[in-house]
Amino acid sequence: MQRHMPIGYKMVDGKIEIETDKAEIVKMIFTDYLNGNSMLSIAKMLMKNGVRNGNDKVNWTHCSVGKILGNYKYMGDEFYPQIIDKSVFTAVQERRKEISEHFGKGVKRETIFTDKIFCGECGKPYRKHGKSVWKCKSYAHCKNLFITEDELKTMFVGAVNELIKSKALLKKSPPKEPPKSNYKLRQIENQIKKESSPDELVKLIFKRAEMVYNNSKIYDYESKTEKIKEALDESEITLFDENLFETIVEKLTIFKDGRVEFKFINGITIERNDKNGSGKKGGNHTSANSI
Repeated sequence: MQRHMPIGYKMVDGKIEIETDKAEIVKMIFTDYLNGNSMLSIAKMLMKNGVRNGNDKVNWTHCSVGKILGNYKYMGDEFYPQIIDKSVFTAVQERRKEISEHFGKGVKRETIFTDKIFCGECGKPYRKHGKSVWKCKSYAHCKNLFITEDELKTMFVGAVNELIKSKALLKKSPPKEPPKSNYKLRQIENQIKKESSPDELVKLIFKRAEMVYNNSKIYDYESKTEKIKEALDESEITLFDENLFETIVEKLTIFKDGRVEFKFINGITIERNDKNGSGKKGGNHTSANSI
């Protein structure tokens, strides 16, 4: 419980209490945001002033600030004492919504889910129908499930919290380069030098590009994993965060049996097996996707 506790709280004799100095940071973040500062500018200010986060590190991003602004626990409940007044918290959520709607105007992409959702049956992308329902572009052919944005948001929260609880997934070693990959690449490059047929030359160039790209994905694993770690912090989330979603999710795949696979930017995948995100229908499955 201590590990996932939001910044501003501490455990004393089995009871959650306010950690005064950290709580002041939380209050400052809420105040600065209501005063017109962006999440990014707040993060930069905290970094500049050497303010330490819940992990006792000087490491702040717009995502970590956003998670604090959206955490209901700060209004207080049966376990957590109140740090932020309900009226202040509500005002912050309204401003976040207004900003989100403002920047959404004139943008061609329908929502943050556009071009991120794919059918696990036929591989086609999902398209939005109506206000919040998504279905496969080739639904007439594959008959895959419809899914709503609210369901996707709930499952994303569950997938993120599962990843936070299973941080060992982010400690796995990156995939090793196949032993002969460099040799094969050199072979392709030698063939390119000798090839005289324009058609064959184009094929070889594309083959080389594919091999270089695949190897670059291997080397990119560590930096992308660090990006996920920075975005996640240690606290479990209670609300869907658009910035967090865009930062760490590469792709969603919908399957007919109700599974939704979340593929994160470093290749890790987590499946949610039910639409309320609890994972009770058959249990959740977490896997490292060839990482």
